[in-house]
Amino acid sequence: MALKGVIFDIDDVLYDGTSQARTSRRAALDAMIAEGLEMSLEQAEAELDGIVEKYGSNYSDHFGVLVRGHTREPVNKVVSAGVVAYHNTKMGMRPFPDARKTLKELSRRGLKLGVVSNGRGVKQWEKLIRLGLEDFFDAVVISEEEGSEKPDPGLFVKAAGKLDLKPDECAYVGDKPHTDIAGANRAGMTSIRMLKGRFKETKPQSKEEEADLTINRLSELLDVIE
Repeated sequence: MALKGVIFDIDDVLYDGTSQARTSRRAALDAMIAEGLEMSLEQAEAELDGIVEKYGSNYSDHFGVLVRGHTREPVNKVVSAGVVAYHNTKMGMRPFPDARKTLKELSRRGLKLGVVSNGRGVKQWEKLIRLGLEDFFDAVVISEEEGSEKPDPGLFVKAAGKLDLKPDECAYVGDKPHTDIAGANRAGMTSIRMLKGRFKETKPQSKEEEADLTINRLSELLDVIE
């Protein structure tokens, strides 16, 4: 069946989420150290990575956990310095160089476009708006708003339905075998893996995690889909 829609993940698919997170976190840590966080940058990075791993990326007090017990300054002052630096760095967020052109061309060809992403609704919408890409998508499905996470195939099926399409009329582009590719395959979509970011070298652990196709950059979609 000919494809009629393409649905995307956000991080490391529409923009370099891995590098953006690393740069923003480092800017935040530099600012907190300048305000009185008593750690070296290397120690603070390692501690913060552990906190994110323990509590999850959507936890609201990563910096507070890091700072408490490691400063003689008011904790909220130090944390606030980190928050300001983090968000100032995010102001430089840009899509991959070929993202906008690729989305325009897919739309020109008559394909419907959507997003399925794990995470908090406000954070994921913020990314799309900061990237200036939100108007390309007629369906945006975010795990927090649906009460389940990828690889739940229901999220993919819902996105297809919002585009007035069947799952087997859609392709899904993601970077993580265990959530993106497995979920798309379970839903009956054509699965396309983007080899970018921190999951680039991750190997599929089952047949279900194997993508139908792989790409190294978004512009390759134009040839793959055609």
